[in-house]
Amino acid sequence: MTLCKIKGCRNEAKTRCLCSHHYYKLRAYDDPNYQKEKKIKICKIKDCENKIIANSLCWKHYQRFRRNGETTIKIKHIEGCLVEGCENSYFAKNYCSDHYYSHYYKYKKRKV
Repeated sequence: MTLCKIKGCRNEAKTRCLCSHHYYKLRAYDDPNYQKEKKIKICKIKDCENKIIANSLCWKHYQRFRRNGETTIKIKHIEGCLVEGCENSYFAKNYCSDHYYSHYYKYKKRKV
């Protein structure tokens, strides 16, 4: 059994001292060591440098499009807490940090 003459290849040589894999590359590309350049495609959204996964969009923008039908997020924030009389600034879900955590833990205890 004769081995392929390409360095590092342990396949059996078939034609011209090359294995079938390297012989195909020699015939198709005139180089038995030919490797195609992989082009990394990036998201079509402006200023996004992430790789695409579907519909020319990266994971983040594809999920936004799938859920909302748009790739942008429209966040509506209010100035302060929703609780009447509270003048603390917004933290999450239109509550200040004190009211958000009290609401979160109250809801979590009911769920368990």
